[in-house]
Amino acid sequence: MPAHFRAFGAFTGDSTWNAVISATQTAITHMQDTYSPATGLLPDFMVPLSDTDHTLQPAPPNFLEGPHDGEYDYNAGRDPWRIGTDAVLNGDPVSMAQAQKMANWIVSATGGNAAAIKAGYHLNGTPYGDYFTTFFAAPFGVALMTTPAHQQFLNDVYDSVFDTYEDYYEDSVTLLAMLVMTGNYWQPGNSGTATTADFPRLGMWWPNPWEQSLDDIARYSWVTLDDDADTFIPSLKTRNPNLLALNSTNACELGFDPDATDPAENAHVANIPAEWFLTQVGTTLTADVNATDTVFHVAEMSVSDGDTDYPLFVAGDAVVIEGESALVTAVDENAKTLTVQRGYIRPASAHTAGTRIAAHITFWPHSWLLNLSTMSPTATVSSTIGAERWGDYNARVGAALLSNPAWDGLLIDRADPNESWLVGGSTARTIDPDQSNTLLTDYSAFDAAWNAGLRQYESQLRQLVGSDKIIFVNWGMNNYDLLNGNNYEGFPL
Repeated sequence: MPAHFRAFGAFTGDSTWNAVISATQTAITHMQDTYSPATGLLPDFMVPLSDTDHTLQPAPPNFLEGPHDGEYDYNAGRDPWRIGTDAVLNGDPVSMAQAQKMANWIVSATGGNAAAIKAGYHLNGTPYGDYFTTFFAAPFGVALMTTPAHQQFLNDVYDSVFDTYEDYYEDSVTLLAMLVMTGNYWQPGNSGTATTADFPRLGMWWPNPWEQSLDDIARYSWVTLDDDADTFIPSLKTRNPNLLALNSTNACELGFDPDATDPAENAHVANIPAEWFLTQVGTTLTADVNATDTVFHVAEMSVSDGDTDYPLFVAGDAVVIEGESALVTAVDENAKTLTVQRGYIRPASAHTAGTRIAAHITFWPHSWLLNLSTMSPTATVSSTIGAERWGDYNARVGAALLSNPAWDGLLIDRADPNESWLVGGSTARTIDPDQSNTLLTDYSAFDAAWNAGLRQYESQLRQLVGSDKIIFVNWGMNNYDLLNGNNYEGFPL
């Protein structure tokens, strides 16, 4: 607890606390060098070698609490958080080296998979626990903060613990570690001190400058405006020179207007290649159709994991088939036919037998999911650029939104990780990320691929817009090195 000891010393003015810190760090370094040189792990308890030799060693089994008293168990599991906090809060080089040793080992031991962190280890790194718990994962997140190269693993640790609830002890330690990981753990000596820092304190999403008072809008520190509202930015900044104006985009959804009378209103989504949509498990046509046929004959009507049958189509689904989308109005399982409304949002065209057809996924009404994962097929929309994924294309679109220098940055909506929740949380009964018409029974690889694609998208966007523009995300993955802020529509725990 070196960070606490420093705070005690600062508050009391008693230099004895410096000696306590030194003795603690000496004991930790000795233990790491002697008993865990490859892992940096510490035991629950330490004892002297003898009554006369006070050199420390791991406690024997059942010294105080149980058989794992001399191993990395439910006491020592807090150490990466405690030592890491001193490293990131105070920059102490000794704590930094100690925390980095543990961080480097856990990345290697798990292969970079946060879910592979186990509940308890021998000091040589061999796990004896066979399950995951936030108690052991969250403290490693703090230690990982000491090494920028481990940013992705840090993100994964956070994602694995932030909405997981266990018991009092586990949740308490997880909360304390998350306070550090999210930058909300303060130096105790600074607690309660009023800040005069110049930073945005009040923001507004999508005011209507055509109808609302510009004086009212300019009261805010930052505002998110529609793309075509950029003409109002000079007037707003005349009223408030410190106002930050943000354009907006969406990481993985495109909206549409089903009642649009002008095709131009849906032109963007209408021109997206079929390969980029995140779809449910699909099938293929068994007969050719022209641009006006309203009955599709398909090869399969459902898919099964052996226990559950998942319908591929239900009435009300929008389906994607090459450059067209259609609306399913009826399903005949026996005849294996779909009755459809042709050219729904995306124009009707002829399709040959063998063409893939699959249901779109909708979370927000009147929008379709795009596949941000690295499992997505590629498509070509520019002969100059060639084959690319949705995230590559969307980064260019996002950067173009800041072509007017009046914009200070960009809000990215739906920048959240781990999209497997869409199964059951949207219209999705299944997810088919590589459009192979194959049912997944485990979506963990999809979640990992989504998170990798999300980071790749944000990295490309950052490269395109430069370091001076704000990138602000909604419910975003904590890619701290790429982003300037994160908006939570609820308490993030």
